[in-house]
Amino acid sequence: MFQNEQQVNNKTEDQKVTIDKNIDFWLWFLWILQEARIVDTNYSVKGSYVWLDWGYKLFKKIYAFAQEAYIQSGHNQMQFPTLIKESTFLKETDFIRNFENDVFWVDREGSKKLAKGERLALRPTSELIIYPMFARWIRSWRDMPLKVFQNVSIFRCETNETRPLIRNRETIGFIEGHSAFRSKKEALAFLKTIGKTYAILFEKLGIPVKFIEVPKWDRFAGSSKTIDGYVILPGSKSMELFTTAYLGITFSKIFNIEYLDQHKKKQFAHLLCYGPSIDRILATIIAYYGDNKGLVLLPDISPTDMIIIPIFNRKNKSTILQYSSEIMKQLISFGFKVEIDDNELTTPGMKFYQSERLGIPLRIEIGQKEFANNNITITRRDTLQKETLNWQSQSTQAQILKIQKDMDDSMRKNAQLTYQESIVDFSEKENLELLLENTKLNQNKMYLISWCGSESCAEAIEQQTKFTILGYDLQLKHKEKKKCLNCSSFGFVSVLSKRY
Repeated sequence: MFQNEQQVNNKTEDQKVTIDKNIDFWLWFLWILQEARIVDTNYSVKGSYVWLDWGYKLFKKIYAFAQEAYIQSGHNQMQFPTLIKESTFLKETDFIRNFENDVFWVDREGSKKLAKGERLALRPTSELIIYPMFARWIRSWRDMPLKVFQNVSIFRCETNETRPLIRNRETIGFIEGHSAFRSKKEALAFLKTIGKTYAILFEKLGIPVKFIEVPKWDRFAGSSKTIDGYVILPGSKSMELFTTAYLGITFSKIFNIEYLDQHKKKQFAHLLCYGPSIDRILATIIAYYGDNKGLVLLPDISPTDMIIIPIFNRKNKSTILQYSSEIMKQLISFGFKVEIDDNELTTPGMKFYQSERLGIPLRIEIGQKEFANNNITITRRDTLQKETLNWQSQSTQAQILKIQKDMDDSMRKNAQLTYQESIVDFSEKENLELLLENTKLNQNKMYLISWCGSESCAEAIEQQTKFTILGYDLQLKHKEKKKCLNCSSFGFVSVLSKRY
């Protein structure tokens, strides 16, 4: 448990602490995880946590978006085991070298110690689990393309400071895809399709993403082309949200994933792997849209569209509750997802407080004044603006839909502005020393620089800035070449940033 987490856990329920997002992002982030019932980080295993009720509902909403994206792009959903034999790991030395410090090992069965090569690894990723099965299923060119995906837990022995939802030892929401093709051309074409699929997915989720082509020394193990999606968490650092990798025939050679082509000749299948993390997607949504009152959720992301809060006393209790119940039934018949908070043990103020913490898009208040005039009062979560609607009007449903749309449009626009403000263009700069003399780099920014692509220049730039070159900005890569910030050779626009 790191210091900020301890600070949050030391707060009592009665204190109703409000933490300023702009002053201490991580204390604020941990506070939201607790206040919005997303996860409980007080589990005995470092880097693991318990998904709470509201957090798990959000998890399922995000998963549904991702599942639909995979299915629409031609994937079949499957489920593969978690354990990998050590002898399988040892077949690919580069792969295990890349993951050797991340792997949790099972080294005994009951009291029996397992021999070398027989130990079992908990999945850090699934290539070594899935590709032996591909070798069984692929025999002919007719068996491809083969596209599968699964939602699984992955385990990484993170030795650095863990961060809930961001840097975990167990991540339960890894939605990974794997596919096999007859040729490099087909595989690379589908890699572009996956990129477009993810672009559409994250646009639906309201997350601005920068696509980056990763340098060869930083690629996924076994990959000859890797394109990652990065986000910049407002007030924090850059974070890899997903990866897409062309693996070529590296794993096909190891696991004999061969097929007979149309000319009856044996060929190796060309493989792709890719996947985002639900945990990190949710962390990004929290960071982009949350405020000092709690979560703020886009209408499409929220498990609940609106919550009704009856405001009553002993005299009008039954009348207000009956009126609220009738309104709830009508709203449900309109197709809205509605809850009612009629708990008599809490005050209306506490109910407002809780609905704001959860980020429920619309709050409907119903008291004596609303009942007397056949009205409802709606409060938008993003701006907390109130609006009174006549419940008997035939346009009530349309008015609520308009409020939802206005809220959605406004939130997405603000998120895009926040993203654009975090991108600083230094691509015209040609002298690193001069740049650093006049500029202080901030960790909550992405800096566009020109870079020749060499590892030596990357090391020089990273050493002097204490930032990392993430790779080429894919959107700008094929535009005009510019002089490298370090050596003045011509290169492409790249992204320099602090990252998790």
